[in-house]
Amino acid sequence: MEQEQVLDNILKALFILCQPTAAPTDYREADEFLRSIRQQPSHLFLFCQFLSSETWLASKGPFDSQLLSFMFQFAASVLENWIRTHYVSFDKQQRQQVIELTKLLLKESCRHRLTHSAIEKCCKAASCSVLLFSLDSEAGIEDMLEYWWNTFVELGKQQQIAPLLYYIFLEEAESIPSYGSGEDAERRAWLKSKASKVNSEVSSELFRASLEDNSDSIGGNFSTPMSNSLLKKDCIQCLKRWNIYGTRGSAADILCNVFEDPDLVYEVAEAIADDVGRGDTPASCILQTCSSLLSVLKRTCRKQHRNAENEAMTHAALEVTVSIVESNIDSLLKQQDNLQLSESGNTDRAAAILELCDLLLFGLQSGVHSAKMASLEGILHFASSFHHLQLHSQIGSHCNLSQLYTFFQDCFCDFIYLCTASEESYLIALNDASSSKSTSTNAEWNSSSSIEEFQQVREATFEATKELVKAVGDMNRVVHFLDDYWTNCHSYLRLESSFFILTAAFLAYSENTSRELRATTLQIESVTPLFQLSLQLLYDQNSPMYLKSSILRFFTAISDILLHDALDQTLFQPMMNILPSYLKAIPREASILLRSLSYSSPRRLLPFAESLLQAMALIPSQFLIYKDAIEALARIIAVMDHEEERYRCVRVVLQPCLTFLENTMQSFYSSSSFSEDPKTVVDVLGMMSAVFRGLDEPCISCRILCERLEELALLGHHFASHEWIAPEICKVFVRSVESSKDSDPQKITTTSHIPIVIQILNILQSIFSKSDGETCWIRGCIQLIPLLDPKSSESQQCVLQVLSGVGSTCHRCISEYSISSACERQDLIAEFCRLSELLVLYYPTMFFSWSEQIFPILLLGFYLSDANNCMACLRFWTRVLEYWSQPENQIVLPQPLLDERQSNFVVLLLQGMIYAIGGGISSRLIRHLCNLLSSFCQWIALFHFQSSLPRWIQQAVESNQAAKFTVEMRKAFESMLLEYVRFYSPETAAATTTTISKATFRCFVSDICRVGRGEMMDDILYAYFRS
Repeated sequence: MEQEQVLDNILKALFILCQPTAAPTDYREADEFLRSIRQQPSHLFLFCQFLSSETWLASKGPFDSQLLSFMFQFAASVLENWIRTHYVSFDKQQRQQVIELTKLLLKESCRHRLTHSAIEKCCKAASCSVLLFSLDSEAGIEDMLEYWWNTFVELGKQQQIAPLLYYIFLEEAESIPSYGSGEDAERRAWLKSKASKVNSEVSSELFRASLEDNSDSIGGNFSTPMSNSLLKKDCIQCLKRWNIYGTRGSAADILCNVFEDPDLVYEVAEAIADDVGRGDTPASCILQTCSSLLSVLKRTCRKQHRNAENEAMTHAALEVTVSIVESNIDSLLKQQDNLQLSESGNTDRAAAILELCDLLLFGLQSGVHSAKMASLEGILHFASSFHHLQLHSQIGSHCNLSQLYTFFQDCFCDFIYLCTASEESYLIALNDASSSKSTSTNAEWNSSSSIEEFQQVREATFEATKELVKAVGDMNRVVHFLDDYWTNCHSYLRLESSFFILTAAFLAYSENTSRELRATTLQIESVTPLFQLSLQLLYDQNSPMYLKSSILRFFTAISDILLHDALDQTLFQPMMNILPSYLKAIPREASILLRSLSYSSPRRLLPFAESLLQAMALIPSQFLIYKDAIEALARIIAVMDHEEERYRCVRVVLQPCLTFLENTMQSFYSSSSFSEDPKTVVDVLGMMSAVFRGLDEPCISCRILCERLEELALLGHHFASHEWIAPEICKVFVRSVESSKDSDPQKITTTSHIPIVIQILNILQSIFSKSDGETCWIRGCIQLIPLLDPKSSESQQCVLQVLSGVGSTCHRCISEYSISSACERQDLIAEFCRLSELLVLYYPTMFFSWSEQIFPILLLGFYLSDANNCMACLRFWTRVLEYWSQPENQIVLPQPLLDERQSNFVVLLLQGMIYAIGGGISSRLIRHLCNLLSSFCQWIALFHFQSSLPRWIQQAVESNQAAKFTVEMRKAFESMLLEYVRFYSPETAAATTTTISKATFRCFVSDICRVGRGEMMDDILYAYFRS
């Protein structure tokens, strides 16, 4: 009676969980009850026996299919979990009973034709029980697997679910724990011996199921416990899983036979790709797979109406093709060293290559977006491999190069079709982002997925074109490929796509050909008609702007070729005559072209400087669009002969920026508020710094800056902490006095420039003191201080003011000297460390006179989490100790370091180093930490502090709560430092027979940091010094 009550309660709980309309409280109570069943094996086994008894089950029924499947699924999953966790406590009889129980559950689940998930759960429970029983024996791994195989797989054949059981068997077999590589090798060898049998049986099952799908019988195969669709899915998953142990490509043939099943197309494609789309696949298998896929695609193409199923099939086939290309194209193209390779093998390789080419072209022409994207990816890999092998003369003699070049030509032609917009609005929408004017196509761009797909195709095509050009190798041949598309074309849309592809082609040509060879390898006379057509379209008033934008981008790609002497009269000068007008009409593309030309030969642009300056005289409000153009103009101005002429021209270029600043500051003076958009201010300042960078002449830049110094200083004070504006103002200040013409800072700045550098440094320090610690101002000081004269009293006074101002501001911004404060302001502390390192180099006496005030901040650098910031701290303290260790600089030390105050400093320094070690410093900083410790030991040796070192280390470890420094680590650290101090002590070095080397010290530092990261045991460290 009690058993009946338990069963009724379990059935009631399962029924509630299957009811979507049940009350939440009922759900919760049912779930809690079923969870309790998991902990009561007697109730669990009772329920399993109930399910496995046909009579008993019928007495409580009937049950609908959903509930019955849920009952079996619940019982099998709970039973499997119980077996895995408690099997060791069963005696032999109980284990045998469990095996029989799981077998009965599996048989009954198949007899009732339950859901696939229910049958799968029952399979896993049976597999688990048989496996654990076989593990009890003392037989070898092969005998154990054989017993398991015979028991379990036979069960699957009886129930006609062999593919599912083969899959579960392998999944379980791979997870068996092994006790050495020998067992692993035995297991793999045994699985390989079974793989061909599995492949054969499952392939036959898949073929039979596909035949039944194609028959006229409705309702499927009633002799199996699951539908044909689920059976085929099991077969596919099984073949894919066993693939790794079988012969490569052995399953591809049968998988291709079921490729046209719309419900399984992606599963089939993934299985084929896993089988064939890996390296070392035989060429014959690749050829057969590609031929089958191509046949499927051609049959699909012949259907009158394209639907989602056909598109999915096309996409899946192309994904398989791409996987084959990625993994096998090298071996297919490459000349084989194996002389035993048969003639038929080479024939298969050559044929497989051509089949792959046909598949990729089919994808390009399919009209399916995902298939086109896959084809472009495949072509990119194909061309890249061909180019690499060609560079090393490894293309095999079996390759038909003429057919491959025909393939490349077909790709170029298809690329033009792919990139041709169906309507002008697409191109207008794409160009709108780079236009200075807002158009109504923004709404269309945001809402149209077709435009987004078009952009994706163009971007992918652009990259594929560049790889194809490298593969072809001859730019003249590439231009010849595209002759028909620009010589006799009357469609602006087609011309635009032609220039788009040509732009990619010439960019690849420029990237892979040195400047000296570009003019000699390219036949100028053959490309002159193309250039002349481009120029003609630019001058044609009826040509649409999107076409002209494409031509300007094309000219940017060939900017080096434009400067060829043979093209000066026919192309370069006419283009430069019309370029000023396009700076207003198509500003972004024209600006980029001008900048590219200015990098190549600014002197060639000098005759056109006046017209370019006139075009830039009235710049619209979109300053950022013209940044490239004004930097280019600055480069042109820089090659003018007379300084006054250069100054006048720079004033013309910067006049819109200077006027904007003047008007802005006048408005600020009158209203004491700032109304301009911060982004506009950033653009204006960015243009000024771009001009100074392009001009690269501090004499003129300083004159310009001094005229607006007051406005810029006021702007800096107002935006001292603005995340966008502050760095741009700082760049303007710094670039006005910097020059890249000489790497030595002392040669860059003449004596006449030092006063303005001092003035700018005072402004930067003043602005920084008004900020909340914005680090860009410190970086500006770091860039400018080397330009001063360290021997000049004015320079020294300026640097002293900078040091005191920066130190005071850092004290104000850092609330307390703790690890949390260090992490909150780590950028500020790191920049202060970099500035201090620079001052130790140039102004050491002045710097150390402030050491007592600023060292507490600089000691926080050890606690910075960012590796680059922490490195700045390590470098600074290394610089300090190296300086103190030089005999001529010993006088710099404030007092004998044996007094309490200096002793505390050494403890704090050691505390920081111990935190860096014990906290697990980044491995990339080991070298810098090693340099610091080495300098520290040298300093200790120089001042004979060996006797105090153990006490200092003890104090540092005890006061450093955050560091993971154990007793063993402290002893090892102390012993190693004392050993290394002897390394630097001439007195003790002569008396000892062994001295630790720098290499050993470096290894120790690395090892102790690994202990800090938890990668080593600290007793290994202590073994360094155990006798």
